[in-house]
Amino acid sequence: MERARAKEGRGMRTLALVIAAALLTVSVGTLVAPVEAAAPPTPSYSVTVFEVTLPNATAPAFSPNPVLIPEVPIILNLTFLNNDNTSSTAQYNVTVDNTTGVPVVWTGPLSAGQSATVRLTISSMDNVTYLGTSFRPSLTTSGGIAFYDAPHPAATGEIDLAGGGGLPHLHTIVYGNTSNGQPRFENPIITLPEVPIILNVTFLNNQTVASLVAHTFTIADSKGAVEIDSGLMAPQQSVSLQFTVNSLTNITYKGVSFVPQAPSNGTAAIQFYCIPHQSLGMLGMIVVGSFTPPVVVPQKGVLLRAYWIGMIGIAAMLVWIGISYFVIKSSSPHFKDHSEHLRKGLP
Repeated sequence: MERARAKEGRGMRTLALVIAAALLTVSVGTLVAPVEAAAPPTPSYSVTVFEVTLPNATAPAFSPNPVLIPEVPIILNLTFLNNDNTSSTAQYNVTVDNTTGVPVVWTGPLSAGQSATVRLTISSMDNVTYLGTSFRPSLTTSGGIAFYDAPHPAATGEIDLAGGGGLPHLHTIVYGNTSNGQPRFENPIITLPEVPIILNVTFLNNQTVASLVAHTFTIADSKGAVEIDSGLMAPQQSVSLQFTVNSLTNITYKGVSFVPQAPSNGTAAIQFYCIPHQSLGMLGMIVVGSFTPPVVVPQKGVLLRAYWIGMIGIAAMLVWIGISYFVIKSSSPHFKDHSEHLRKGLP
């Protein structure tokens, strides 16, 4: 009897070892299965482009122009805004042709104050996808992707890679106006795709002539001394200022470099303001980038190879459990007594 119990105990220990070995096989198989890297997601970049006819101009103009993107491939969310006064009846649109001159991207006519956003996947400067269709865009002489206003073909612009040889140039328009009874910059944030960059700012006082409200575009140094100033601009007057933004802490204007004033809230930016209305909150900022880097999302579930290794391990474990069961059962005295009982023909 003691011998039978000892044998049965050895059988149970064998079963426990088999189960442990099977579980270890499954765990190790899952751990050593190579993880295949997922394709990195495409980064995105958002830009708003204004189209406006400046006073005394013969055609509308885009701003900023060129539209600089930090890299390719990239998903470009491009918002076009007709920024004419609401009294204007001019309608603008933005068109991108393929290399044969056929329009592929077209926003439709936009009245004053209206905007439209197009989403372009730019794989390279020679390959753009829009609404699921890939095409080779028409390029400018400098190699940028050309766009234009079909009703006003003199209004042209381009999408180009930043830092493509020498310092990149960016032209933008800043408007001074009144909003809800308070003097404000209409587009108070100038977004740079990178630094250093040569920035050309056209400042337009967009007040009505009858308002008699004058504005300035001004940048001071870190001690408050004025370094860049448009002077007082009467309603509907404009001026262009060009300077090099070496970094958010260094600007060069007319050969002189200085540390620009930053916003008082600690934002990493260059502050500009209107001298007569600074205390009333007529402030703006120059910042770097609305670039959204790709976010790698952890994969859920089990990799295919690890899945099959795990399934094979589980199947092997079940087989070993079955074998162990019959080994233990056959060595049990209860099984032998029952076999003898059947041999004698007893129920």
